[in-house]
Amino acid sequence: MELVTTIRPKVSLYASIGAVIVNLLAIVPVIFTGSWVYLPSLICSLAVIDLAVWLFFVNPKIAFDEGQVVVTNPLRIFRADWGAIKGFETKFGLAFVTEGKKFVSWSAPAPSRREVRRLTRDDLKGSGLENFEFVEPGLIHSSESGSAYWQFEELRANNTAQTKKVRLSANWLGLACLIAILILAYVDLHI
Repeated sequence: MELVTTIRPKVSLYASIGAVIVNLLAIVPVIFTGSWVYLPSLICSLAVIDLAVWLFFVNPKIAFDEGQVVVTNPLRIFRADWGAIKGFETKFGLAFVTEGKKFVSWSAPAPSRREVRRLTRDDLKGSGLENFEFVEPGLIHSSESGSAYWQFEELRANNTAQTKKVRLSANWLGLACLIAILILAYVDLHI
């Protein structure tokens, strides 16, 4: 069964563009000056940066459909049917709450303090949050966690399936990437 929708953090686009720019700014001068002796060390350094950007900013995602949700973090993968999800928390990021456990997704962070300071009562109008005395910043529709929260709350409420499977596993691709980062960093330091 293929999951229909995927949510990735907004920062992943900017991190990817930044990594490409750093790569170009590092490799182009080496090529034009003919400093080939520095190329192996440079390639190791850039590979460490690129793998770290991929692992921590591009790889985290939330894939979901009407039956289940799959949350991929750098080192762990959380799979659950909507019937197993008891609720959500948005304190530091969107967390899926199941029986006695919660799993925080890296893909839907709560807004920063700077973003929260800019909020006014007008920003809450029409969101259903304007009458509350205290509003958790992660619930605001314009935040990544809030946007995902409202979608997921609707899916959870409309869930008619009785299955309640929850599975937490290692992200083997993420672990392999982390090991590659460590090996490349070691090689870079000893070239």
